[in-house]
Amino acid sequence: YYRLMMFDLDHVATYSEIISVANQPFIIYFSNDKLNVNVITKTTVANTLNVYSTDGQLIFSQQITGDVQIPFDYSGLFIVEIPELRFRQKIVCF
Repeated sequence: YYRLMMFDLDHVATYSEIISVANQPFIIYFSNDKLNVNVITKTTVANTLNVYSTDGQLIFSQQITGDVQIPFDYSGLFIVEIPELRFRQKIVCF
C-alpha cells in the first residue's frame, strides 16, 4: 500500500487515497500495436476498460471479462482505467 503526502505552498499537508500495489487484478501493456490486458484475478463479471488521453478525452471503451488484445493505433501517454475495480494505470504507446 502507499499514499502520497503533498505540501501546498503554505506548508499544509494533504494526503492522497491509499492505493494497493500488490495483487493488482490486471496487467496492461502495449506491444506490437496492441493494448494487451491480462486478467490476474479471473472473474465472470464484465468490467469496463476505458482509455483516456492525457487531456481527459475518452479514446476507447470496452467491456472485458478475460484476457484481450485490442488493436491500438495511437501513440503517446494514455491512462487506462477499470472503474469498477478502482484500477488506473498510465501506459506509453509508440
